[in-house]
Amino acid sequence: MIKLLVLPEVVFNQYRNDGVLLNRLTNIDYMIEHSSVMDLIEISNVMQQYPTYFIEGGLLELTDIPTTAISVKAMDNNLDNRCLKDLDQAIQERLAIQSLKTANVEEYSEYVLYPIDEYFWVVVQKSLPGVLSDPITKVINANQSYLSDCIKNLIDTGLNSFESVAGTSLFKLWLQSKGE
Repeated sequence: MIKLLVLPEVVFNQYRNDGVLLNRLTNIDYMIEHSSVMDLIEISNVMQQYPTYFIEGGLLELTDIPTTAISVKAMDNNLDNRCLKDLDQAIQERLAIQSLKTANVEEYSEYVLYPIDEYFWVVVQKSLPGVLSDPITKVINANQSYLSDCIKNLIDTGLNSFESVAGTSLFKLWLQSKGE
């Protein structure tokens, strides 16, 4: 199973500029060390917005959502986690404020794939403004290149046969994006 971490484009660019090791972002402690509270919230938001129909079929799955992982870890009584509890509290306060500021801006996302290794890929999300009369079709068509990259990399890892990849919803969406 290949794990996907979805990052907003701004956070991804910041990580690259800061020399953050992307392959270590599966470790929540490493992510906390290199991220601001707002980065963690933005990462969590884009992970929750990532279209689940891209990962149906069992070959891909999302990593843990950072804000959830932090909350769970902060509640662990076996850890000396005062800092984690403070971080969790700061995140919850920012989320409460953010929920009051919800904007009615229509947008959709375009994704770019960065395979890190055969079991971990980073997906970078770029938000684009647009009227969404048919949001699923718009997202699928906007992400034809991303879908193609996912399929190619699923096969190239050697972990999956063409037949197993062709049986996924990802493959069907790719065909749909090509108008077939």
